[in-house]
Amino acid sequence: MPSKRVLRVTLFRHGLAVDRRAWGKKLDLARPLTERGAKRVRLAAKGLLTLGARPAAIWSSPAIRALQTAKIVAEVLGVNARELHEQPALLPDAAPDELLGLLDARAVGEVLCVGHAPHLDHLLAALIGLRRSPSALALKKSGAAMLFVRQARSGDATVRALVGPGVLRRMGRQRL
Repeated sequence: MPSKRVLRVTLFRHGLAVDRRAWGKKLDLARPLTERGAKRVRLAAKGLLTLGARPAAIWSSPAIRALQTAKIVAEVLGVNARELHEQPALLPDAAPDELLGLLDARAVGEVLCVGHAPHLDHLLAALIGLRRSPSALALKKSGAAMLFVRQARSGDATVRALVGPGVLRRMGRQRL
C-alpha cells in the first residue's frame, strides 16, 4: 500500500552576498551576506510566515552566506537554533541525489533548505520529476519554492508556491 506521508519542503536561496570579484581569492565558502542582503532575507522570511512556513528543522549549506541566511530565517520563523543543521548535501557542488535521499529518509514534518543556485534549481527540477531545470524555475537570491513531497527520489512532489524575493519582501513588509 502506498505511503500517505507528505513532507513539506521549502527551498530558499541565500541572500545577497559580498561580490565574488571584490572577495578576491579568498575561500568562496567564507563569503558573507552584505548588510543589505541580511535585511532582505529578514523581510523575505517574514513573507514565508505569511505563506504558512513553519519548519521543524532548517538545513543549510555550510557556506557562510547560507548559514547567515538560515540563522535569520530561523529567528524570524521561530525555529529553535538546535534545529538548524549544516548539511553538506546543500553545498553548490553536491549531487542533488544526496539531498533527495535525506528528504526521503525524513518521515514527516516540514523542513526548510537554504542553499545556492543552480544547485537548488536542479533540486527543484528533480523533486518535480524534470531532468533539467528550466530557467522559469530558477530561484533568485532570497527567493523560495515551497513543495509537498511524497517521494523525493521518484519526482513525486507538488509545487505549492514559487515566490520571487520581491514578492516575499512585500509580503514581509505587510507583516510589520
